[in-house]
Amino acid sequence: MPGKSPTVEVSPALIRWARESVGATIDEVAAKLKTPAATILKWEAGEQPPTLRSLEALALFCKRPVAAFFLPAPPPEPCLPHDFRSVPGKQAVPLSRKTRIVIRRAIRLQRLASELLQETGADASPLTQYSTSSNTEDAARAERERLGVTLDQQTGWRNCREAFRAWRSAVERFNIFVFRFPMPPAETRGFSLAAGEPYVIVVSSSDAMPAQIFTLFHEYAHLLLRHGGICLPEEETRTQVLSVESFCNRFAGDFLVPRESLLQHLHACGCPEPAGLTDSEVKAAAWRFKVSKYVLWRRLAETVSIPDHLYWDRVKRWLAEPAPQRKGGKALSPARRSLRQRGRKFSSLVFEAQSRRLITFRDALDYLGVRPQDTSEAEALLRGIASGD
Repeated sequence: MPGKSPTVEVSPALIRWARESVGATIDEVAAKLKTPAATILKWEAGEQPPTLRSLEALALFCKRPVAAFFLPAPPPEPCLPHDFRSVPGKQAVPLSRKTRIVIRRAIRLQRLASELLQETGADASPLTQYSTSSNTEDAARAERERLGVTLDQQTGWRNCREAFRAWRSAVERFNIFVFRFPMPPAETRGFSLAAGEPYVIVVSSSDAMPAQIFTLFHEYAHLLLRHGGICLPEEETRTQVLSVESFCNRFAGDFLVPRESLLQHLHACGCPEPAGLTDSEVKAAAWRFKVSKYVLWRRLAETVSIPDHLYWDRVKRWLAEPAPQRKGGKALSPARRSLRQRGRKFSSLVFEAQSRRLITFRDALDYLGVRPQDTSEAEALLRGIASGD
């Protein structure tokens, strides 16, 4: 039987800092560590030291190295991005430990990307700045031209997964890093970091692919405004007060479903009365543009005259339908998961820095989030052998 774990003297302030940094309550920590809440309270009050085993479990729960608990004082925490999720009459769900850890990880990846760009001498790619008073159609048209993706390319993609990969690649060509991490959909669909360069977009991989595409360009609009934040884009919303969120929703819709292209599609399909389109016809149009049916229906409402009651009746009926079950894919290897989460832009930058001996191989493993026991596959990843998505 293993012996009793020794106690360790650590600052109570550091224990409290680690817990609060992930937004966890005393009861949540107690449940995870299978330790009485009263004991956790004693640790934080300095009345009882934790055992080494308990400290290791707490470090794992808070995603902190054990060494962090022996710092002289709690380190400063980076500020969370601005929270845009609250709307009149609807209170935002508190951010969970999982989402807070993703935000912390993204901020770290942004810092690492900044250092790597400087080390490798990569040129900056300036991004046009807009304001909420800017015309979203004009902005969307200009940004589509800048990204260099034609409508023929967009409608030619086989599915939304291929569309997301292509859009992500187009955005990342301008040194904007797009990360994908799982986050509870009820909390957030994505967020953006615009306080410093390089700019970062994080999309929730827990969402459906059409929603991820919409979120990508909703957050891209946040970068155009230089006003990053945590978002829960409401794809079914039709009218909103003039605000950052309404601008970003309108921009994403204008970008993904250009007005003239939608009108051409309606004409080609012989749809004289768009309000009378069947659900199947709306879904077919949505598939053509690689967006959700909510986005397509809203773009129809914005482009042609659809009475409010008809618009909302359909939206409410869709929302009342059971959500489709997402198909579970095969388990990904750590290296392939890293590529999907961090993207080819970040991964190739790490590979370049490591090949030029600007960082060590151990650094590269750390930056890519690959475990040491996966060294052989990590080497394949760093040499560009792994194919990514």
